[in-house]
Amino acid sequence: MKPPPIIGAPLLRVTLFRSVAVGVACAIGLGVLAFALAPFFDAVGVYIVPFDLFAPVIDRVVPEAVINIVDRLMPVDGPAAGVGLIVGSTLLFWTVIFSAIYFVWIKLKCRQSAKRAP
Repeated sequence: MKPPPIIGAPLLRVTLFRSVAVGVACAIGLGVLAFALAPFFDAVGVYIVPFDLFAPVIDRVVPEAVINIVDRLMPVDGPAAGVGLIVGSTLLFWTVIFSAIYFVWIKLKCRQSAKRAP
Protein backbone atom coordinates (compact mmCIF):
# COMPACT_ATOMS: atom_id res chain seq x y z
CA MET A 1 0.00 0.00 0.00
CA LYS A 2 1.32 3.42 -0.98
CA PRO A 3 1.57 6.05 1.73
CA PRO A 4 -0.59 9.11 1.11
CA PRO A 5 1.25 11.94 -0.64
CA ILE A 6 2.28 14.93 1.38
CA ILE A 7 0.18 17.80 0.14
CA GLY A 8 2.80 20.53 0.40
CA ALA A 9 5.79 18.48 -0.76
CA PRO A 10 6.08 19.90 -4.33
CA LEU A 11 5.64 23.43 -3.02
CA LEU A 12 8.24 22.80 -0.33
CA ARG A 13 10.67 21.37 -2.90
CA VAL A 14 10.19 24.38 -5.19
CA THR A 15 10.65 26.75 -2.27
CA LEU A 16 13.85 24.98 -1.20
CA PHE A 17 15.35 25.06 -4.70
CA ARG A 18 14.37 28.70 -5.10
CA SER A 19 15.92 29.47 -1.70
CA VAL A 20 19.19 27.85 -2.73
CA ALA A 21 19.21 29.75 -6.03
CA VAL A 22 18.59 33.05 -4.24
CA GLY A 23 21.24 32.16 -1.65
CA VAL A 24 23.87 31.44 -4.32
CA ALA A 25 23.03 34.65 -6.17
CA CYS A 26 23.22 36.73 -2.99
CA ALA A 27 26.47 35.09 -1.87
CA ILE A 28 28.10 35.77 -5.24
CA GLY A 29 26.71 39.32 -5.23
CA LEU A 30 28.10 39.92 -1.75
CA GLY A 31 31.50 38.63 -2.89
CA VAL A 32 31.50 40.93 -5.93
CA LEU A 33 30.50 43.85 -3.71
CA ALA A 34 33.27 42.98 -1.24
CA PHE A 35 35.90 42.94 -3.99
CA ALA A 36 34.52 46.20 -5.43
CA LEU A 37 34.76 47.91 -2.04
CA ALA A 38 38.24 46.52 -1.31
CA PRO A 39 40.07 49.78 -2.16
CA PHE A 40 38.09 51.66 0.50
CA PHE A 41 38.30 49.24 3.44
CA ASP A 42 38.96 45.56 4.17
CA ALA A 43 35.65 44.35 2.75
CA VAL A 44 37.18 41.12 1.43
CA GLY A 45 38.50 40.37 4.89
CA VAL A 46 35.02 40.85 6.33
CA TYR A 47 33.55 38.62 3.59
CA ILE A 48 35.92 35.73 4.31
CA VAL A 49 35.74 35.92 8.13
CA PRO A 50 33.35 32.92 8.27
CA PHE A 51 36.14 30.81 6.78
CA ASP A 52 37.92 30.94 10.14
CA LEU A 53 34.86 29.40 11.77
CA PHE A 54 34.08 27.02 8.92
CA ALA A 55 37.57 25.59 8.24
CA PRO A 56 37.69 23.18 11.23
CA VAL A 57 34.24 21.86 10.30
CA ILE A 58 35.34 21.23 6.71
CA ASP A 59 38.30 19.19 7.95
CA ARG A 60 36.02 16.84 9.91
CA VAL A 61 32.98 16.68 7.63
CA VAL A 62 34.40 16.46 4.12
CA PRO A 63 35.22 12.88 3.14
CA GLU A 64 38.64 11.89 1.86
CA ALA A 65 37.24 11.23 -1.65
CA VAL A 66 36.29 14.88 -2.06
CA ILE A 67 39.73 15.95 -0.89
CA ASN A 68 41.29 13.63 -3.50
CA ILE A 69 39.15 15.24 -6.23
CA VAL A 70 40.31 18.68 -5.14
CA ASP A 71 43.91 17.43 -5.17
CA ARG A 72 43.44 16.26 -8.77
CA LEU A 73 42.01 19.62 -9.81
CA MET A 74 44.79 21.56 -8.08
CA PRO A 75 47.71 19.12 -7.86
CA VAL A 76 50.19 21.61 -6.46
CA ASP A 77 49.42 22.85 -2.99
CA GLY A 78 49.89 26.52 -2.53
CA PRO A 79 48.12 29.76 -3.26
CA ALA A 80 45.65 28.38 -5.80
CA ALA A 81 44.48 25.61 -3.47
CA GLY A 82 44.24 28.04 -0.55
CA VAL A 83 42.24 30.58 -2.52
CA GLY A 84 39.98 27.83 -3.85
CA LEU A 85 39.33 26.54 -0.34
CA ILE A 86 38.71 30.02 1.05
CA VAL A 87 36.37 31.09 -1.76
CA GLY A 88 34.51 27.77 -1.84
CA SER A 89 33.88 27.56 1.88
CA THR A 90 33.01 31.24 2.16
CA LEU A 91 30.58 30.93 -0.74
CA LEU A 92 29.03 27.86 0.89
CA PHE A 93 28.66 29.65 4.23
CA TRP A 94 27.00 32.74 2.76
CA THR A 95 24.79 30.59 0.52
CA VAL A 96 23.46 28.69 3.54
CA ILE A 97 22.87 31.93 5.47
CA PHE A 98 21.06 33.72 2.63
CA SER A 99 19.08 30.60 1.67
CA ALA A 100 17.86 30.16 5.23
CA ILE A 101 16.86 33.82 5.50
CA TYR A 102 14.98 33.67 2.21
CA PHE A 103 13.26 30.38 3.11
CA VAL A 104 12.06 31.73 6.46
CA TRP A 105 10.88 34.96 4.82
CA ILE A 106 8.86 33.07 2.18
CA LYS A 107 7.33 30.75 4.77
CA LEU A 108 6.31 33.69 6.97
CA LYS A 109 4.84 35.43 3.95
CA CYS A 110 2.82 32.30 3.05
CA ARG A 111 1.50 31.97 6.60
CA GLN A 112 0.44 35.61 6.70
CA SER A 113 -1.37 35.31 3.38
CA ALA A 114 -3.06 32.11 4.56
CA LYS A 115 -4.31 33.89 7.69
CA ARG A 116 -5.75 36.73 5.62
CA ALA A 117 -7.56 34.44 3.18
CA PRO A 118 -11.10 33.59 4.33
